Amino acid sequence: MGIRLSTIDRRKFERLAEIMEMNNEVVGLLSTYLTDCPNFVTEELIHNFCEECGVPKEEAFRHLLIVACGLNIENNVRDRQLAVNYLMPAVRKLDPQEYRTNPYYMHLRIPQVRFGDWELKYEKYIPYEAFVCNEIVLDEDFKEIPQIGFFDTEFSFPAVMQNNNEWMAIKPNEVETMQ
Repeated sequence: MGIRLSTIDRRKFERLAEIMEMNNEVVGLLSTYLTDCPNFVTEELIHNFCEECGVPKEEAFRHLLIVACGLNIENNVRDRQLAVNYLMPAVRKLDPQEYRTNPYYMHLRIPQVRFGDWELKYEKYIPYEAFVCNEIVLDEDFKEIPQIGFFDTEFSFPAVMQNNNEWMAIKPNEVETMQ
């Protein structure tokens, strides 16, 4: 049984299908980046980019992430759309002090101990390491904008590990979702 749509509704449906496809593509790009090379952007790359282009660190990070994701924004319209509509608004430089002064983070102290397969320890993000920092933002057009953050200094956080696999950690994403 076919569904008949008006021309306007068909266009809306096609646009929604295109947005869903781009949502999935961006999640795939960022998942690959965060899994395979979250430390691709380094302090040296940021410094050189900022110096050569005269842009702030956050802007430099965004452009370097676009390159690391393999997007060709100069010659490919689709890549440019993904960069402008998704990656540019997704990335932000975070202030580590905002998280260090969070009451939950501030008052949680764990000993660094190991018992069997389990370990309580402090892990860290190195400067310019990318990570998910908050829930996905859904805009009015149903674009799903991931929230990717980075610090320009090292940031430590408590973690519970089993066989070097993280079970729980107090990272910026957890602090944001708890609030």
